[in-house]
Amino acid sequence: MRVEEGASAGKNQLFHAILLASRGDEQRTQQARNILKGLINQPESKTDDDALRYSIILDQKLRKDRLASGDEKRARELATDILSGFDRLTKRKSPAAMDLAQQVDFLFVLGKIEDIPGILNRLESLVGTTEQSLAFRIRLAHAKREQDRVLEIIRETIAREEAQNRTIRILRLSEILAQQGLQVESVRLLQAAYERNPLYLRPLVEGLLNQGDFQKGFQVCSERSKVDNSPELISVVADFWTASSEWDSNAKEIEAILDGGLKAHPDDAMILESVGSLRLSQFRYEEAFRLLEAANRLSPDSFLTLNNLAIAASEIPGKESLGLSMIDRAIAKYGRMPDLIDSRGLVLLRIGSIREARESFDEAYALLPDPRFRLHRIQVDMAESVEIDPNKIVGSINLDSLRTMKLTPREQTALDQLVALLDKRIQVTP
Repeated sequence: MRVEEGASAGKNQLFHAILLASRGDEQRTQQARNILKGLINQPESKTDDDALRYSIILDQKLRKDRLASGDEKRARELATDILSGFDRLTKRKSPAAMDLAQQVDFLFVLGKIEDIPGILNRLESLVGTTEQSLAFRIRLAHAKREQDRVLEIIRETIAREEAQNRTIRILRLSEILAQQGLQVESVRLLQAAYERNPLYLRPLVEGLLNQGDFQKGFQVCSERSKVDNSPELISVVADFWTASSEWDSNAKEIEAILDGGLKAHPDDAMILESVGSLRLSQFRYEEAFRLLEAANRLSPDSFLTLNNLAIAASEIPGKESLGLSMIDRAIAKYGRMPDLIDSRGLVLLRIGSIREARESFDEAYALLPDPRFRLHRIQVDMAESVEIDPNKIVGSINLDSLRTMKLTPREQTALDQLVALLDKRIQVTP
């Protein structure tokens, strides 16, 4: 009975420490550290490993804060504590794989790469070669400036995974590399995979665009179009032109690719949806409506098709009520998702239902604090000529994020007016 009571008390103390640390202030954080240290040093504690893991997480956060404030001495002390914690978790007969992986990640942060190979070997002896361990090995070779080894790992990985038709593992590895800051290596992996299998076209182009290499992304599509006009290629070209204006300089060639695809596959719902969505982003509403309506006939109730068809209809005189029925149909099928609720607000705004539009934008933003949703809410006030209080806006909308988005003319006008209003406030504030 006493053992059970002790275990329960230990768990309660651990939860208390987590709650204190979540408050964020220095005093409570230190209280949390003291509780965790007590649990770690408690003999035969049932929570000592969990307390140690959370203590490491907390110390890593504190170390970042100390580095940011210039307190390098304290940051070094915390690093020593963290390494000691990892040693305690991993230098045992049967360590947990997650502890070994987190130890490797922290050693990379510190630049102590000489200890990583041995830990990686232990990790792979427990769980085999995983996407994470491969990402670590590529990261290690990169840190050691062994680019030939990076390429060797990539080639070996692709040959092995393709032989077993495990596309998903290559995609997962590229995602992990990008998350670890190795965007170049992620794209190298996708490029090598694409050279063996054109199924990697979309992730490769997406990787290139994320890397900022827009023209290389277009070049890959352009070269592929010379030997392939499959629905997937046409969809990729349309989708990525929709997402970025960086391809505008290639408009003539892109239009030729799209026209060829539509003629070759006039009844392909994926192409119709992608090109229709592109036309919507280009404010060619009649054409967008025609293409999306055809896509909806072929593949009824697609999330993207219904959403974009509703927006297109709301922009065409005489079809506004159809837009509302389409978005309501989408919500009935997919639930009250923030994107759909926001789109409903836009449709309502077009047909003059201002109060309902305001309610939709507020609901969408409450579900997901997207700056575009907040901008739409401000558009409602502008449509009603309501005086906007800058003090209530500052801090509630990410203007920098909005500036990087591809906005509609109405959104851009609202953003420009908002920026001018905020600039005026700054000028008059003493």
